[in-house]
Amino acid sequence: MKSLRLLPFFFAIAYSFLYAQPISLAESAAGGKSFNTELKMSPLKDGGFLAVFQSLREGVTYNNIYVQRVNSSGELLMPVSALPIAGKALNQTHPAILSIHQNEIIVVWEKQNEKDNSTDIVAQKINEKGEPLWQNGGIKICAAIGNQKKPHITTNYSDEIFIVWEDERKKGDVDVYAQKINLDGQTEWQNDGLLVVQAHGNQENLVVSSDGRNGVFILWEDFRNGSYWNLYLQQVYSKGEIKFPVEGKNLFPDAQYNQNNCKIIEDGAYGGFIAFEAKKDQGTGTDVYYARFKQNGEVEYEMPACEMPGDQKNPKIVRQLNNLVVYWEDEREGNADIYAQAISPLKGNEIWDAGGKSLVYGMFPQKNALFYYAFELNASFLVYEEEKNGKSDLFISKYNNEGETLENFEKIPVSPGTEHQSSVNMTYEPDA
Repeated sequence: MKSLRLLPFFFAIAYSFLYAQPISLAESAAGGKSFNTELKMSPLKDGGFLAVFQSLREGVTYNNIYVQRVNSSGELLMPVSALPIAGKALNQTHPAILSIHQNEIIVVWEKQNEKDNSTDIVAQKINEKGEPLWQNGGIKICAAIGNQKKPHITTNYSDEIFIVWEDERKKGDVDVYAQKINLDGQTEWQNDGLLVVQAHGNQENLVVSSDGRNGVFILWEDFRNGSYWNLYLQQVYSKGEIKFPVEGKNLFPDAQYNQNNCKIIEDGAYGGFIAFEAKKDQGTGTDVYYARFKQNGEVEYEMPACEMPGDQKNPKIVRQLNNLVVYWEDEREGNADIYAQAISPLKGNEIWDAGGKSLVYGMFPQKNALFYYAFELNASFLVYEEEKNGKSDLFISKYNNEGETLENFEKIPVSPGTEHQSSVNMTYEPDA
C-alpha cells in the first residue's frame, strides 16, 4: 500500500487547472439533476484516478454509491452517469476507501437494512474498470441490531485491512467495533465485529491510523464524564487483542475543557502523533494543539501549534519527509486563512515560524484544505475552498519544504466559472 504515490493525482487534475476544463464526474442517466457528495479519490498508475461518491439522483428517493474513472487528460472512461457499486435500491451513504495493489480499491459504506431501516456496514473491492470483485452488493461487515455508522478503513504494514465504525447495538450508547478482512473479502474476526471500545456515554468522531507495525490506532472524542469531550485511545493488534482496557485510555485525564476535531498518524517510532482543537481559556478562542504518545499510551509532550487571537480550528496532519505538518483554519485576521506548522514528531520541535506559517490568506474565507506532499517532486500542494459571494471556488498552490509558495504556482483555480465547488478527499497512504 505504501508504494502508491500522489503524483499521478496531480497530473490527472492539472489538465483542468491549466486549461480551465472542469470535470463533471457524473450526471443522471435520465438527464435530471444529481446531488453528489462524500467524494473520495484514488490515483491510478496510468496517471488517472478513480472517484467514489454518494449520489442522490432526481426522481430517486435514496442515495447510492457510484464509481467513475478519469484518465490523465480529464476524460471520463465510464458512462457519464457513473457506475453504481452498492446494489439494491436502498439508501447507501458515507463511503470510505482504501487504495490497494494493482489499481484496485476497497470501498466501505453504510447500507440501509431493508428489514428495519437501520444501517449496516458493507464493503466491496473494485478494479480500475469499476467492476466489483466480491459478491454483488458487497460483503457484510456488520449487520447487528441498531445502527452501525461512519465506517473508517486503514491498513497495517502487512497489508491487512481494518474497518472501524461507531455502533449503536447497545441502545442508548455509541460504542466502537472493528473487523479485520483480507484481500479476498473474508472477515477474520468474530461475526459483526469485535468490540474494541465500550464505556458509558457516547464515543464519537473516531479517527484511525496504522500503528506502524501490525495493528491500528483508534482515537475518538468521549463524553463519559458528562462535562467535557476528552480524547481517548485504543490500539488493536492483528489477532484482535486490544492493548488498553475496553473503555480506552484517556490521553489527558486532567483536562477540564473540550478537545475536538482530532486527527492521528503513527510517528515512525511505534507511538502516535495527534492534533486537535481545544478552548483551554474560556476568555479566548479555540486553539490548535499537537501531542505525541509513546508505545505505552503515555503522552510525552503536548504543545500549542498556535495560540493567536481568534479561532484556530479543524487541524489536519500530513507527512513531509522526516517531519509532520499540522495545518488548520485560522481566524486571527477575521476571515479564515490556512496556516501550518512543520514539526519534528519525536521531540515536538517546531520548524517553521512561531504561531504557524501562512499558506494562503485573503479577503475571503479559505477552508476545507487538503495538503499533500508529492515525493517525486519534493514539493507540497494545497487544495482549498474559498468562499466568495455566496459560492465556493477551489484553488491549488504549490510549496517547497519550508512552506514557501513556489513562483507561478499560487492560487490556480481548479475549475473557474462553475457555480459551486467543494473540497475532495484523497487516499494515497494513511495520513490524517
